[in-house]
Amino acid sequence: MQHEEVDHRNERNRKTAYGDVVKPRVRIAFPEGHDGPAALQYLNELRTQMQEISKSSRQTALLLLLTAAAFELLNRAAVANAEIGPFQIKDLSLIQKVLPVIFAYFIYDAFVLGARYLYSMRVADEITRTFQPSLSDAVLDRLLYPQGSSLFGPMLWHKSNSSMYRLTTAFTMVLRVGSVVSPILIEIYAFSSLRNRFGLNDVVVAFSLIFSLGFIAFSVLILLTSLRDGLIPLTRLLEPR
Repeated sequence: MQHEEVDHRNERNRKTAYGDVVKPRVRIAFPEGHDGPAALQYLNELRTQMQEISKSSRQTALLLLLTAAAFELLNRAAVANAEIGPFQIKDLSLIQKVLPVIFAYFIYDAFVLGARYLYSMRVADEITRTFQPSLSDAVLDRLLYPQGSSLFGPMLWHKSNSSMYRLTTAFTMVLRVGSVVSPILIEIYAFSSLRNRFGLNDVVVAFSLIFSLGFIAFSVLILLTSLRDGLIPLTRLLEPR
């Protein structure tokens, strides 16, 4: 009998591991009509965590831009040497070869933070919908979300049939798709430049390529797994916040 109960629990976990995993987990953690105060306290703490994630995401976006700019300056030989404290580095080729790995890591970091932010948003949506339905119906809870990167577009908390709304929505989709595709294109450009300048037989370039591919592969895996498991619905990536 105990074995059947364990099998039943495992089967239920497997079913909720795919598709919409948020709603059943919120129901288990906070039964409707019983744990309202606990749910709202958790919601406040979750919003605080989302604020930290949002701050880290903006920092990562800035570091991506700075790393890409540094690589391009080195690629164009606009920087002849660098000083680190009392030390002076005259040969910057090693730094140029390593920068794509750093850039790829920041891509990975951005994907991790983005996935967690969107998942946290789904949990916050579900708790608000359950315990503060009037606030959720009015879509005013969106104003309580921490401001994310402006690269993901403006926050539109209501739908409209106006041409301005459709134009803003299209612009938002371009920004979001571009924010995902652009770093990959920059990475391709970086290694194309390194291949032309140093060749792929260079040990540092080869290791840089391997580690960069690893970070990018993990990034894509995070995105695909999140979409498959329903942690991040595809519509959430394209709709205004």
